[in-house]
Amino acid sequence: MNIEEGFYFKSDRTIHEVFAEEFAFSMIYDNIAPAKKDLALQSVGLGQMPDYFLLIQLDDYGNKAKKIEITKEFYQKAGVVKIIKKVLRQQGLEGCAANLTGLNTVICFLCINDGKVTEANKLPTEEIRPDSAEEKREATENARIIGNFAREIMKQVRTKTPYTVSVCYSRKCIVLTDYSANYVQMNKLLQRSFFSGKEQLIRYDAQGSNEAEAELPDSKSVEQWYLQLCVAFGQQKAEKEIIAICENILCFLTEQRIPAKNVRVLLLQLLHRMEHYAGKFGITKQSLRKENEQLHDQILTITFMEDFLQPLTSYFIQLSKMIFCFDGDKKHSFLQPVGEYISLYYARNLRMKEVADFCGYSEGYFSRRFKKEFGENFSAYLMRIRLEKAAGYLLETNKSEEEITELAGFHSTAYFCRAFKAQYHKTPGEYRKSQNFQ
Repeated sequence: MNIEEGFYFKSDRTIHEVFAEEFAFSMIYDNIAPAKKDLALQSVGLGQMPDYFLLIQLDDYGNKAKKIEITKEFYQKAGVVKIIKKVLRQQGLEGCAANLTGLNTVICFLCINDGKVTEANKLPTEEIRPDSAEEKREATENARIIGNFAREIMKQVRTKTPYTVSVCYSRKCIVLTDYSANYVQMNKLLQRSFFSGKEQLIRYDAQGSNEAEAELPDSKSVEQWYLQLCVAFGQQKAEKEIIAICENILCFLTEQRIPAKNVRVLLLQLLHRMEHYAGKFGITKQSLRKENEQLHDQILTITFMEDFLQPLTSYFIQLSKMIFCFDGDKKHSFLQPVGEYISLYYARNLRMKEVADFCGYSEGYFSRRFKKEFGENFSAYLMRIRLEKAAGYLLETNKSEEEITELAGFHSTAYFCRAFKAQYHKTPGEYRKSQNFQ
């Protein structure tokens, strides 16, 4: 195929670059008709079907791209493709590279084995896999060649552009459908660099690529972090404690392998809880607007787990200083975390010592302070909370008295009914009927 450079009408790319991108998308989305395979190869100057391909992710691409004019940003990504082409020539490898417009990746196809699998590629449904000793040696040598090629790309991109890149390279592609199958799994592997960090070199191994994503933890994870921060905010020198809490939060999310989108959901929930907490001290949303919007934007756009630590700790430390200034008598710094802890864990066998230990007080001091701030002792307050929760269940659900007994933290239905009648002057059944009637 002989096409002149002037054939294409755009000034920012050549017709060859357009064909390369069209070829790339057609390969990874399995959109090449077997009968047109040779024509597709000719359009990008290849004499055989590629044996392997590399999916190359521009690390933190979204955040860096936002800081560059849109026209210049296109040239930045195209510059990475040019570096790949240069490394191909330097290492004497046959292949083609292309930008994947609209994505944070570029792609490079490699032809290493001098057409050995060309015939196999003419049979799109055939499955051929290397298993002989010679083929295994060949696979090892190919991995060495590809590894060296990928590392050189990473080095040159790092030194010549504003970016770093992470690279995932495919298994050997035998049939046309291999490219799309590899691409799906390789994309997932690159997304896991959210946890592992920048400049990762990943070899796609089918055995380890299909692990299930972790589910979103229940809301009690956020509540627990919220309570820990509430307690820390009540301390005069909270910085170290806040940093430790944030480190533990990110460590938990990393260990659980929570998908990036769910990490963002959890952190935004925590941000909104702390914003609400600050309001209880008279700190208005307007006074926090700039800081909240900045952190909100960072949570949505940060692409690596490790990069959350600084903005989270900075925001929470600033918030703790504001709360410390607003809460002159330190009443709310005691009331809020204690009340929230009881509200979260009232249904279990909760003891005063557990709450005192969590908030960092001796049991004796906690007992005296609790009665002063809440106006009743711990046992009476806990009983009142449990009965209020039970009353809510009676009105809002069709659950039986036995079920509500357990949900509200009582260990005996008979005891629950006596306590409820003492508080509301009606049995649970009478209360439900009277309220429904009203």
